[in-house]
Amino acid sequence: MTVEFPIDGLLEVSFKNRFRLIGGIPGVTEHEYFIVVPSQKAEPFYWLLDEGDQRIFLLILDPQVVFQNYNPRINRADLQTAGINEEDYYLYCIVNFADPDNPTINLRSPIVLGKESHVGRQMILQDDQYDIRTPLLVHTEV
Repeated sequence: MTVEFPIDGLLEVSFKNRFRLIGGIPGVTEHEYFIVVPSQKAEPFYWLLDEGDQRIFLLILDPQVVFQNYNPRINRADLQTAGINEEDYYLYCIVNFADPDNPTINLRSPIVLGKESHVGRQMILQDDQYDIRTPLLVHTEV
């Protein structure tokens, strides 16, 4: 299926990338079905598109692409309650470009998506090792 998307243009979406997010995402909790689509213009980012309303979308990223040591302690009971196999899931974090010069990533609340079950959940980590506004880019002086 092809979807007209305001940022990347036409996107080819597959229902094999469709996930039910239990409880939705804070701010859009009434929406539970999302499709994960690779960004055509901003690799390695992905779009988390609301299945029923393409005006609702989030930019997400596998955090280990940028933060190789990212290893959140995800509660095993939360995974089991959501029907997610603790050995077989995708892990993404929401990226915020509200300030384009200083994008951040929410490492405190990863989105866990079961590869087999196609069920997911945004997990709120209990420890404060990770921040909700972690700088995504490190600026260095040349």
